[in-house]
Amino acid sequence: AALMRTPKVLLVDEPMVGLDPQGMRLVKRVLREVADGPPGSGGAVVMMSTHTLDVVEEVCDRVLVMGHGKLVADGTVDELVGKLPPSSTGEQRTLEDLFIALTGSSDEVSDPGVHP
Repeated sequence: AALMRTPKVLLVDEPMVGLDPQGMRLVKRVLREVADGPPGSGGAVVMMSTHTLDVVEEVCDRVLVMGHGKLVADGTVDELVGKLPPSSTGEQRTLEDLFIALTGSSDEVSDPGVHP
């Protein structure tokens, strides 16, 4: 329904949740087509909120990383990942590595300020 009027801005929240691989591929293709738009149109701004970082790496032109309610990084995937020091094992760094480096340890399971 949101695409019926050719929006200039499209906001989507976790669009891949609950989809099978075919559905995910379709949604990624549609979001990319909306962003690219018809030739000469410039396309639309597509803003996607997601924790599925491999999808971000695959389809997004620009990334905003939020941590504790604040913007902590902004750039292309390559720009952001390029800010990380090389891996000690020589593995290629990922957006997941960056997200964890900027927002906290992967070992954290809850906000340290919250006490049950």
